[in-house]
Amino acid sequence: MSPVPAGFPKIESVPGKQPSITSVAGVKATAEPRSALLVKGTGAAIDPTKYLALQIVQTDTATGKQTQTAWGKGVEVVPAEQVFTVAEALKGARVGSRAVVVTAAAAGSESLVVVVDVVAQF
Repeated sequence: MSPVPAGFPKIESVPGKQPSITSVAGVKATAEPRSALLVKGTGAAIDPTKYLALQIVQTDTATGKQTQTAWGKGVEVVPAEQVFTVAEALKGARVGSRAVVVTAAAAGSESLVVVVDVVAQF
């Protein structure tokens, strides 16, 4: 497991268990999303032409409150290419990987912190 880089939120992260975003203090919005790999998966290499089954936890950077989770509710299925537009750290990674993403702030909204676990691909 890799440490969370400076400028990213504080995260409690144990592979295979739901992560917890414990603090968003010091996280600054940027014009482009940024991401970092937290856990290197051991499965197959992520294929950009396939769909990914994801477990996510999402938190608002303004309030620090969790706004969405897929843990315990099933997975979200998203094309890998779409995931790569915000989670560039997952390019070249393997199934089983976990990344943290700080999204770019959109007009009228704050940026978000999203922890993404790649559960499977098909």
